[in-house]
Amino acid sequence: MRVRLFLLLILILLPMISLLRAEKGFVYTVEVKGEINTSTEGTIAEAVDRANKDGAAALIILLDTPGGAGDAMMRIIQKINTSFIPVIIYVYPKGAISASAGTFIALGAHLIAMSPSTSIGAAQPVLGYNPATGQIVEAPEKYKKYYAAVMRSLAEERGRNPEIAEQFVTENLSLTPQEALEKGMTDIIAENVPDLLIKTEGMKTKSRVGGEILELHLKNLEIRTIDISLVDEFISVITNPQIAYILMIIGIYGLIFGFMTPGFYFPEILGAICLILAFVAFNYIGVQWGGLVLIVLGIVFFILEVKAHSFGAFTVAGIVSFIIGAIFLFRVTSTDEGQLSRLVSEDWWKGFTWTMIIVTVFTALLFVAVVYAVYKVLKTRPKTGWEEMIGAEGVAAEDLEEEGQIKVHGERWKARTKEKLLKGDKVRVVGKQGLVLIVERIKEE
Repeated sequence: MRVRLFLLLILILLPMISLLRAEKGFVYTVEVKGEINTSTEGTIAEAVDRANKDGAAALIILLDTPGGAGDAMMRIIQKINTSFIPVIIYVYPKGAISASAGTFIALGAHLIAMSPSTSIGAAQPVLGYNPATGQIVEAPEKYKKYYAAVMRSLAEERGRNPEIAEQFVTENLSLTPQEALEKGMTDIIAENVPDLLIKTEGMKTKSRVGGEILELHLKNLEIRTIDISLVDEFISVITNPQIAYILMIIGIYGLIFGFMTPGFYFPEILGAICLILAFVAFNYIGVQWGGLVLIVLGIVFFILEVKAHSFGAFTVAGIVSFIIGAIFLFRVTSTDEGQLSRLVSEDWWKGFTWTMIIVTVFTALLFVAVVYAVYKVLKTRPKTGWEEMIGAEGVAAEDLEEEGQIKVHGERWKARTKEKLLKGDKVRVVGKQGLVLIVERIKEE
């Protein structure tokens, strides 16, 4: 009888114990926005380590990215594979994208979720954008084959449609949440994180977590946020290549105008700070230093135009150096394995290209304006001493037959005229003889 009562008590308490354990459990979320680079790689790696160490039931990465560095992307996927808890990629919030490198990371996760009005895909490797033709410069076929193979491998390992995954690369396919759900490229469409937890209830991970496929039970768990430090937030902002590029240009401008206006100090201080921030960002992003040298050379050409007056030759050279330097600054390079250094969407390339063009045009117009102002000054005849009096206007201080007194600039001068002048008549200085001014009447209209 005692044994029976004990077993009955256990059967009654087990659901309560399970409920208490569920209430004490939690999931972590971490937000990843913008370019994928070593900074975001560090953020995700720290989040994975912390979620595993603290015993979270799952880690949800809120992803919104146009893509980024190919090597950082591969290391993020490897880090997710080492996790002993499920890692869910959630394309969030509404309007977010998981493009290019972001698509690879999503397919490398244990589960994919999407918020309404988001998209996933557009992972075709491109080398840049040609504004003259309005066409994207596609990468050679060997790079497409490499990334198509990577995408296919990720899909096959996670039981997704490998043909559709391959089309992300070969055809630059992009899918809405509903299309992705129908084609098996996402597992859930959720309005927010709480909705996501409810809809994952009873689902199984798409790949092994710690050696086994796990069934998820997250709907009653607490949601905790891994806060990114202010330093990391700041780094994520300045490592946007467009912002880093603008910081560099502001820094160069600041130093130039600081040296041209000594004693003011603010331009050179601002310029130095912006240049340092740009170089910090370049360290995370990775740049071609040859492109940076060409941009600096372009600025030097603009300065030489102001100093040497080459009648536009240095200005043209500066514009050409500026444009080529900006193109090469974030130029896509490759590795022996067939990887590209940057894997970003077409829209990103278009946006950066037009930013580069606008900055270049603005810089050229600025220096052309400076050159024109200097040219006008050089064309103006210098006036000093007596020459400054020629053309000056005054009034007759008395009646003049041939000679008399006039007032010019508040001073009395002896003047000579060929016509009779009355006191108060307006006169203009047209010449001089010794210390005597030659004047004529200003005829009233």
